[in-house]
Amino acid sequence: MRENRIRNLRLRDAISRSSRKHLNFMGEDLLLFSDFKNVPIPHHTFKMDCMCAVICYSGSARFALNTIYYSIQKDDLIIINVNEALESYEVSDDFNGIIIFISRNFIEDVIMNYEDISSLFLFSREHPILHLQEDDAVMFRNYYNMLELKISENDNHFRRDILRAVMLSWIYDLSNILYRNQQKTENTKRRKDVIFARFLKLVEENFHEQKRVTWYSEQLCISPKYLSSVIKSASMRSPNEWIDYYIILEARVLLRNTNKSIKEISDELNFPNQSFFGKFFKERVGVSPNKFRHAL
Repeated sequence: MRENRIRNLRLRDAISRSSRKHLNFMGEDLLLFSDFKNVPIPHHTFKMDCMCAVICYSGSARFALNTIYYSIQKDDLIIINVNEALESYEVSDDFNGIIIFISRNFIEDVIMNYEDISSLFLFSREHPILHLQEDDAVMFRNYYNMLELKISENDNHFRRDILRAVMLSWIYDLSNILYRNQQKTENTKRRKDVIFARFLKLVEENFHEQKRVTWYSEQLCISPKYLSSVIKSASMRSPNEWIDYYIILEARVLLRNTNKSIKEISDELNFPNQSFFGKFFKERVGVSPNKFRHAL
């Protein structure tokens, strides 16, 4: 029977569930694993309350992120962002890789200027798997080894500052790979990316209550027309499509992983009534909420 809510995986919970001899962590901010069988990931559906990065060095794995299935293999990097729902993961017997958990607070502490590396988070939400070139995979292994070394230095007065600097360098190197792939070179496009990043952050935090493009344009102090133009240019989607995307993502997760009634889900997502929600969902998913819930 489905639960009435989806549990969150907090970094402190992952630490408390881990065997002490396998723990490699700093407070409730950073947790490292070099052996997947020691990672305390629940088998039920859960939402990430921290960020997780996984690099596969051998074998393969399959998992569902926000109800969408993905497969990974050697030299694939997976980024799972805060508030994303993970379920149904399977790994091969020869799977090996490194896993890094980073708390919300440490992410904010490390990334003081979110706008400078916004493409990392924007890209990874739409494309959670990134295949690394061999030298990039080696580089990230070296970063992991450095993090592991510095975490062990409990008597180092500047341990947290050093780890913050290493993490920031790692994130910038990853961003550089994304920038290289996306060929982001023009200042105009960079400005659009900043607006796009701010818009998505607003949508993620407010889509339950706010569904009007005008509300988001007011928060960003630009006109609805200009916002639509920028978002369309930056992402090939309209602001309304992005708002709908987050609503449908949440609806799919709630339908598949809780026992809340469709009316309760409709109310939670702030629709005027269940009928309106059903029509909205079917137009965008192709089936009714009830059929989606019971589909295999």
